[in-house]
Amino acid sequence: MEVALLTEKLPFFDRIPLQLRALYESFGYRKYRMDKFETYDTYRENKNFLTGEGIITFTGAGGRLMALKPDVTISIIKNVDPEDVREKLFYHENVFRMKKGDGEVREISQTGLEYIGADDAFSEAEVVILAAKSLSLLDENDILNIGHMGFLSGVFGDLSEELLDALAGKNRAALAEICGDAELAETLCTLCEKPTAELEFLKGLVKNERTQAAFEELKTLAGLLCAAGLDENIRIDFSTVNAPDYYNGIVMRGYISKAASAVLAGGRYDSMMRRFGKPQTALGFAIYLGELERVFYEPSEFDADILLVYGECDPREALEKAEKMRAQGYTVRAEKDQNGGVRAKKTIVLGANQDA
Repeated sequence: MEVALLTEKLPFFDRIPLQLRALYESFGYRKYRMDKFETYDTYRENKNFLTGEGIITFTGAGGRLMALKPDVTISIIKNVDPEDVREKLFYHENVFRMKKGDGEVREISQTGLEYIGADDAFSEAEVVILAAKSLSLLDENDILNIGHMGFLSGVFGDLSEELLDALAGKNRAALAEICGDAELAETLCTLCEKPTAELEFLKGLVKNERTQAAFEELKTLAGLLCAAGLDENIRIDFSTVNAPDYYNGIVMRGYISKAASAVLAGGRYDSMMRRFGKPQTALGFAIYLGELERVFYEPSEFDADILLVYGECDPREALEKAEKMRAQGYTVRAEKDQNGGVRAKKTIVLGANQDA
């Protein structure tokens, strides 16, 4: 009871990982833990997956080039057993990245979720639903944007970096120049619609087998999201893109009103699994706690609810008094005197006839 009361009193930012963990465990996901180090080769050929930031390396005792982990998903892919049909995992880990511009090393806290073997409509919808529910835990004003790399491949064929940049920036003029179709560029750059059971607004873009297959996938997903009552905070938006070498299906990006940039990103990365020689399909997302910390973190005004000054009193009396107040849900800091600069809402000096 005492621990539960103290948990409820934690600042909102400190409660976020606990609430997300409870959400994921309620769906049967288990916690994944990884080592701090991996061989550099694990990441060397997949730098584009790491949002373009540098990798921090060092030479291990055996002469092998090692890396501080810059990403959790790659570690999960590397270590998953090719024979495992399905794995539902979540993590709360710190990753280490180095900015290309100034070389500054950053330790970044991330929470994420990976569904290895997510190969049907239900499993895909489950991951998207968990992404939407994760955002709603953070802010009641949230939006989860969903795109589809397969649909875009069917529309354009080759997905060049320039084309994806134009889509991501909703740059109609640049996209029209690249694809040679001003009407198509206008449609894709302005598309931002709530999912509906039939996805009528996408039917005009279905031109071939690839777009038809992607449309049917999105239509099934949209129907399940509507059935779950989550359509109000979800948008189909083809400016939501990611690296086509790694992502081959739906991609997601999540926003909350309190943050200037995306706080959640992910998608289907079957292509990434193949790069590691793994046969399973996979879908997941990560939540950038660093972004959330800038928004939600507030230094506490007090070190404790109560400063208990015990002076020369019997230590057993001090222990009993402190435990009694903690059992009532107060945080209590016990000190011999008041000279430590402790910030407390209330000070109680034993022997001074004061009660909590």
